[in-house]
Amino acid sequence: MFYCKELKYKRETMKTIKTVLTTITLTIVIAFMFGCQEEQAKIVPSAKTAKVEATKPEVAKVEKSQTAPKQPTKVQAKIEVKEPVHDFGKIAPKKRQTATFAFSNVGTGTLIISKVKAICGCTVPELKKKEYAPGESGTITISYSPNSTPGAVKKSMYIQSNDTVTPQFKLTIKAFIEVKVTASPKKLNLKINEKDTGAEPITVKSKDGTLFAIKSFRATGNSITADFDPGYKAVEHILNPKVDLTKLAKTSRGTIQIGTTHPDTPSITVTFGTLTRFSINRPTFNLRDAQPDTKVIKEVWVTSNYGESFEIEKSTSQKNLMKVIGEEKEGKHIKLKIQVSVPPITGKKRFFTDTMKIKIKDGDELTIRCSGWYDKKYLNSK
Repeated sequence: MFYCKELKYKRETMKTIKTVLTTITLTIVIAFMFGCQEEQAKIVPSAKTAKVEATKPEVAKVEKSQTAPKQPTKVQAKIEVKEPVHDFGKIAPKKRQTATFAFSNVGTGTLIISKVKAICGCTVPELKKKEYAPGESGTITISYSPNSTPGAVKKSMYIQSNDTVTPQFKLTIKAFIEVKVTASPKKLNLKINEKDTGAEPITVKSKDGTLFAIKSFRATGNSITADFDPGYKAVEHILNPKVDLTKLAKTSRGTIQIGTTHPDTPSITVTFGTLTRFSINRPTFNLRDAQPDTKVIKEVWVTSNYGESFEIEKSTSQKNLMKVIGEEKEGKHIKLKIQVSVPPITGKKRFFTDTMKIKIKDGDELTIRCSGWYDKKYLNSK
């Protein structure tokens, strides 16, 4: 019995020792596992921890200069005119006017003026100085001779220089020609007729009441004259024109210049035109889309403007392309049938021309002109 108790005691003691050893072993294992996790936590980088990389030492860069090398400044002349437009205002006809334009060289190079190009009625004296250094100034004087036609006028001149921006600088003059003496009628419609030339009296009158005299009377071709007293002064003069029919036949139209002593209107102009003895209703006709080597018929009427009977003496063609093939008289008219022979195409010519002269017996010589253009299809086939 004692032996059984002792055996039981040993068994319980061994069980206790085994439990203690198991507990100690578990404790060591658990402690070891936690220790490994802590080491791993220290080694593995956190998502919040920035990765540190090795960096190379910085080497200072030598940068090239960003400033481009200076280019040499281009030397260039430049003309500047302070007032390029000059207005004379109201001026008298035939009285010379002058205008001075001041200019300067505002460029960096020497300004060289080659010439000043003037137009009809304006003159520019020869330039004494043509080269101007930068900043230098000069003047150009223009002389203007107005005609006797009343009304507004505007004329332009050009300074030609080595200014590359404005090689032709424009100058302008303006004026209003005001006449103080008038002539009526302003035009004479004359006839080549011994009985009645249609030369009506010309009244020359002062508008401002100034007394004046007639000092000259000149007509184109000296075909018209008039008597006057150069010593007689009045507000109004009446001139009776005399027509020289022989001279007038050579000058179908022209002007009469009447000179006066009025201080503001030294001269006035009257025009004249003449009704010729004969006329042609179609002095010029054109042929379009002409076909080479064909014939075209045209009709023209020759008329006696004074109702006289007449005959065609002959007709001639300059290039022999035109020919009168028919003539029919009707009162003071004669109808002519003219045949035009279209010439063949030669070279690169696209058109052709001819002139015909019609001679009236004991009378005038009339002219008919013809111009023709070939049809394009014939030009393209060449």
